[in-house]
Amino acid sequence: YTKTAPRKSDVQAWLDQRTAELVRGSFIEPKAGRATLRDFYTEWSTTQLWAPNTKRAMDLALLSTPFIDRPLRAIRKPDIERWVKSLA
Repeated sequence: YTKTAPRKSDVQAWLDQRTAELVRGSFIEPKAGRATLRDFYTEWSTTQLWAPNTKRAMDLALLSTPFIDRPLRAIRKPDIERWVKSLA
């Protein structure tokens, strides 16, 4: 992940911002948001230690999301709020 700019001060400001994000724990690798929720869940769920019923419940919850095949970077808080409300 690199940055080029005509002025050194612009690059330094960009680097300072990325460094601050890393320190705060809010940095997100730009490529990371390209994966869909389904792809992310498929990989992530294999690392979880769940009881069989919990695994089934999580799989069903994922399948109920209307944004299962959207890239993670395209899922917004209102999308999740609408989905949660639809479960009630």
